Amino acid sequence: EINLPELTGGSSAASLTQSQLEVVVRKTGIEIFFPAGVLVKSIPLLENKQHDFNTLSLALRSIKEQVSEKKDVVILSSTDLPYQTLVTTMDTVKSYQTVVVASLAEVELFPEISLGDASKGKKGK
Repeated sequence: EINLPELTGGSSAASLTQSQLEVVVRKTGIEIFFPAGVLVKSIPLLENKQHDFNTLSLALRSIKEQVSEKKDVVILSSTDLPYQTLVTTMDTVKSYQTVVVASLAEVELFPEISLGDASKGKKGK
């Protein structure tokens, strides 16, 4: 379970909906920041050195439960990240599949995706 930080002020749910959700993908793993700059979850690589997209999906589902109106996400990736890893990340943050009444259904997570460079603003990279 992921507990998001409480925001001070009257309408914290509205404030969280306006906050930026960031998913940072590097060859070493995935990090989720929400609001921007606040680390919610760090997801290391699996033992087979692959990214753990299942854990990413579960963490994003938990965030979505707390801010159901939020639709946007920023994916920041390192420049050396394989293209297929970026595409799989985009597919994972957009939606997930679940079984509803014995049939497969697509459930929306964060379909409005923006891309950025994770190395921008980082010194020594």
